Amino acid sequence: MGEANICPEKQGGNSECDGPGPEEPMDVDKPENTTDSCDSKESSAFDSSNGLHLPSPKSAKPLTQEILTHVESAFNGKDGNGQGQSQYKGSNWLEDTNLDEYLELIKQRSQRDTNLPSIYNFSCTFYTLLHTKHYKDGGYESIKESAMGHNIFKFDLVFFPCEINHHWRLVVMDKAAKTILLYDSLSKSDNDNTRCLKNIAMYLKREYERLLKEEDAAAAPQDGTSNPGDQDRGIRKKVKLFFDANIWTVKIVDPLDLPRQANSNDCGVFLLQYAEYLSRRMTFDFSQIHMLYFRWKMAYESSERKLIAD
Repeated sequence: MGEANICPEKQGGNSECDGPGPEEPMDVDKPENTTDSCDSKESSAFDSSNGLHLPSPKSAKPLTQEILTHVESAFNGKDGNGQGQSQYKGSNWLEDTNLDEYLELIKQRSQRDTNLPSIYNFSCTFYTLLHTKHYKDGGYESIKESAMGHNIFKFDLVFFPCEINHHWRLVVMDKAAKTILLYDSLSKSDNDNTRCLKNIAMYLKREYERLLKEEDAAAAPQDGTSNPGDQDRGIRKKVKLFFDANIWTVKIVDPLDLPRQANSNDCGVFLLQYAEYLSRRMTFDFSQIHMLYFRWKMAYESSERKLIAD
């Protein structure tokens, strides 16, 4: 596993989320092999009375006839609460609202179960605002309040759903493992993924620096005796220590280690399942053949506002 410095000392070069001054872009490990892999060799299935076949991963709970009937009614417009579930049907692309709502359900489960990692989710619009250059300060100023008063560095896992060129990928900061990893179910352009990781890493550095400045300002003497220069140097030192290159790993997850999609429709479903499994520290055991199962499962969970595993 490679390592990368997201708090470089040298100056020079730019990324899409440039700060007030230029900073050296970090190095990102890229996977060498993009061969499809990680298909689950074993799966169960449920056959309903109408012949519906939903292969499921070994670790997943089977869908009951009651659940299938409920979802089928929603898909057919017979359920007044089914409007939001229609995007899960067939090969529809999931919308931003589907991703945001399901990630919220994952977070709510972690809040109820203290044995699970604590989670913070950024919205689907976050990365679009971050990487655009139409905003002052390379995007950071437009999203610096996105954490809504939370210190995201106190959470075990932070999820960043990122859409680039109509394709979703997931970036995850894992505090315990000290990693910032990008999960891409299609292994799209390394340039897009590398840029995405750099932008997220730069945001994290800027956000950590902002939080430190707020803490120092609150703790500073009110008589004007503090030295702003000393404070700034102290903050820069703390940021460097937190994002030490010998500790943090920033990389694109090798496709050989991931379940991968075999179509152009399921990237949102894969993103949500990456997040759901990671939120329970579970090993991925699903593949493309399980996407129909997950679509029906998530449609039901979205309707009930609770995950089946709860």
